[in-house]
Amino acid sequence: MKSRKHFGASLTNLLFCDYSLIGRHALSKRKQRQISSQHQEQWMKQASKDSEEPKKGLRTICQNTKNECFRKTGKLVKLSKTTLAHRWLTEEETEAVLTFATELANRSFPLSHARIKEHVNEICCAQYGTEFWSSRGYWSYGLNTTRARAVNTHTHDTFYDLLEEAIEGEDNKEPIEADCTYGADETSMQKGIGVTKRVFGEPGKGVQHQQCSGGRENITVIVTICADGTYFAPMVIFKGKGYQTNWKQLNPLNAS
Repeated sequence: MKSRKHFGASLTNLLFCDYSLIGRHALSKRKQRQISSQHQEQWMKQASKDSEEPKKGLRTICQNTKNECFRKTGKLVKLSKTTLAHRWLTEEETEAVLTFATELANRSFPLSHARIKEHVNEICCAQYGTEFWSSRGYWSYGLNTTRARAVNTHTHDTFYDLLEEAIEGEDNKEPIEADCTYGADETSMQKGIGVTKRVFGEPGKGVQHQQCSGGRENITVIVTICADGTYFAPMVIFKGKGYQTNWKQLNPLNAS
């Protein structure tokens, strides 16, 4: 049998409970991450404004901003002095890049991460100089185990010893001059086939479309470079019996 004290406490909790929460569903994990990201970005902007003041270290600014956030919202926020030090774009520049990417996405020409990075780097080079540097992310590609095992010091030394003998012309053989040494490679592509890649667009869309012609014509590109640093213009091979003038359009490399 419950005591009168326990019954009184239960009645108090019932009277003072927040009825506005009744019937609400728990937020999805995606929504929780979105709210957390917006919360962190808000206070990172505040820390960025404080960093403009002289005689304050980034570590101190981050700690002061964390304390202010907890005092006003009762929530903890993670702020990194490294991230604060590498916020290269201003708020106006960031908004301009986002607007540009959204407009292209609405026209079904979405920008990938690499394309956005190129635009951001151009802005940073104009502001901080041509020596601006930023790290780069890569996609990993599979490498056959047999080929991977061939990548060792002994194999490299043997290969380059044989190459040196052939170039310098040992055993009474004529040497190979640098302007007579070429390397070539070829690759093929299908211009009209859309590929699945991560792009950026306006939030709230279920699908982001990307325009493509749908053609399956195969195009071969051959590149050649000489050991003395010179190179030939790329050779592009199209499928067709006659020459089309549009093949020569937008040709900055003067490909043949």
